[in-house]
Parts: sequence; C-alpha cells; structure tokens
Amino acid sequence: MGTKQLIIRYATPDGFRFEAGEEAGSFVDLLRSEYTSKLKERAAWLAAVIVPLADDEIDALVKDRMDRWATEFQSDYGVST
Repeated sequence: MGTKQLIIRYATPDGFRFEAGEEAGSFVDLLRSEYTSKLKERAAWLAAVIVPLADDEIDALVKDRMDRWATEFQSDYGVST
C-alpha cells in the first residue's frame, strides 16, 4: 500500500503515525461491496466523533472501554477448574 501511495507512514517520538496517501480517496471510491459501504459509514463516524478529541481524551476513552470489555477478550481455554 505504501508503494501505491495509499498510506504514508511517519516516525514520531510517540511511535509511527499513518495517514491516507494522495491516491487513497480514489482507491476507496472504487470499492463497492456491502462490507466496504459499512466500513465507510464507520469511518465517517470516527471522523465526526473521535478525530476532534485530543490524544489524552482518546486514551481515556479507550481505557474506559477496555476496562469494561476486558472480560470479553479473556478466554477460559486451557484453564482447568
């Protein structure tokens, strides 16, 4: 994707940051599946709700959600009782 200018990666003191490349919009516009349509809806939601937040607000939001969802990501597989 990087060689097709769809994604641009930047190294920052906090790690890597990614942004859509110059050709990304044109490429995404060509995608027409139901999955892609739903993905575009979710991306629009992210742009409207999450993008305006500061980094510390996003960190707090993720931490809050992960604390509530932690048990859903845990598995009892391999644990004997």
